[in-house]
Amino acid sequence: MPESKDRSTVLARTLAGVARRMRADFERSAEINHAGSKGTVREDLIIANFLRDYLPGTVEVAGSSEILDISGERSPQNDVVIYDRSAPPLYRENQFRIFPAECVYGTLEVKSKLDTRELIDSLDKAERVKNLRKTEYHPNPLPQTRTQYGQVWTYCPTASFVFAYDSIDLDSLAEALVKRYENTPHALRVDGVWVLGKGYLTWFHQSENRILPSSEPGARCEAGCAGCAREPRRPASHGPHPERSFREGVDAAVPTAWIRWKRPLRGAADSLDGRGT
Repeated sequence: MPESKDRSTVLARTLAGVARRMRADFERSAEINHAGSKGTVREDLIIANFLRDYLPGTVEVAGSSEILDISGERSPQNDVVIYDRSAPPLYRENQFRIFPAECVYGTLEVKSKLDTRELIDSLDKAERVKNLRKTEYHPNPLPQTRTQYGQVWTYCPTASFVFAYDSIDLDSLAEALVKRYENTPHALRVDGVWVLGKGYLTWFHQSENRILPSSEPGARCEAGCAGCAREPRRPASHGPHPERSFREGVDAAVPTAWIRWKRPLRGAADSLDGRGT
């Protein structure tokens, strides 16, 4: 076996083990009767069991936080915030914190079971976070830029994701996301939606034949499932709804590089492709 393939297999097994542990912790948390406490525990599980172990040491994670920009605009409460470890919060009381927008790298909404209503609520929250201004930085004698969302940035734009322990079928979620984002700029779109053991919604550039970390001009939303064993027939953009072939209950978590199939959503190529620059 080639060395690179062997490494990929080891990493895939490691992440699958993390997924099984997260699933087991999620099921144990079902014994908690109070809905608010149950939600807090499940958010903490994401922080304790995955993010703190796998994010680089230059960043930190916090739950139950808001984000404030220089103009006074404030985000809704976020389940998880990923921020610069060297920047202290503006306010801290028990587990609740308020962070300046400039020190936030990303946010994560955590759902027990994701349906279309919860998805739209999460997309709305992500848009409000991404709309916050990030302007108050020390002058950089060696300015650097990055290109993302079809724009050039002098700072790191805030990424936003949705994670769920379970969900309704991914087709319904994908169609709701496409409809919600018909006229939304790339920079204000969520960067990915992930459902443990079931699959994901992410951005795919067809001409380059690759999954992208964020929405870009020329990309479209695609849904994929974890562990699917076959590639279904690709439908025409406005043809009949593709045969549903998501395999339910696959207890695996693998990065997109190992997802074995992907497919376009009905009408997604026309409804989102190239808009919102």
